[in-house]
Amino acid sequence: MIKRSYQFIEKNNLKINLEYLDLLNSKGLLSFESLWNLKDSYFYYKKRYRTIEAYDLGGFKLYLKKYEFNLKEAENEWRNFSLLWEKGFPTLTPVVFGNKKDKVLIGTEELKFPSSLKLLSEKLISPEILLLKFSQFLALFHENNFFHQDCYIGHFHYDAKKDMFYIMDVARVKYNPKFKMRYLIKDLAQLKYSFMETFKEQNLYWWDFFWKEYNKHRKEKLGKLIKFLINKKAQLIDRHTQKIIKKGGEGVITYYKKILI
Repeated sequence: MIKRSYQFIEKNNLKINLEYLDLLNSKGLLSFESLWNLKDSYFYYKKRYRTIEAYDLGGFKLYLKKYEFNLKEAENEWRNFSLLWEKGFPTLTPVVFGNKKDKVLIGTEELKFPSSLKLLSEKLISPEILLLKFSQFLALFHENNFFHQDCYIGHFHYDAKKDMFYIMDVARVKYNPKFKMRYLIKDLAQLKYSFMETFKEQNLYWWDFFWKEYNKHRKEKLGKLIKFLINKKAQLIDRHTQKIIKKGGEGVITYYKKILI
């Protein structure tokens, strides 16, 4: 486990990671307005209430996530970056946070490592190798009382050289909550659902493989009742997602529902 702690300075409605103060200063980016109005992004993506933009600051890749609604999500994500690093769970590196009136922005350093979903979908790594490592990582994550709440396999990126997973989309991460088992079941059900997209007809085989390895690394083993509840929750996630898709929302169409039973 690699633990890190960051120091921040507050300036012009910004919280700036001291490691990046000189860089932002050299680019004239020490105010909320200068970051919010930054031009010439090489990447742009809009999703409902937020946009994600990427900028090349002379070799340093800065990702800016901008919010005009649901500002609490941005605040949670920023707080969770530091918390996860302090506890030894890698995630995005926080660079800058800005909050002004009804707008919030988060700046992070580009993460260069591919998602587990990409690695598996493009056959860049064998499922056996990745799931052996991921099962151990997720068991440790849960045993340290962290729960992702968006626990889809694509939200975990993998650095093969250092054998490290990086956790993405951490706005909903819970640390040491009440009713831990409820959050654990939700995490594992979301993961099982994401296996449908990733492994298709082989979903059940790889889920059983993951389950055995995950349980092996837990101090407190999970029994048949919990496995049953995870299956039921995964079915509910699937039904809910298909309803959203029919209404024009986002989601993955699944064709392998029978294997959830």
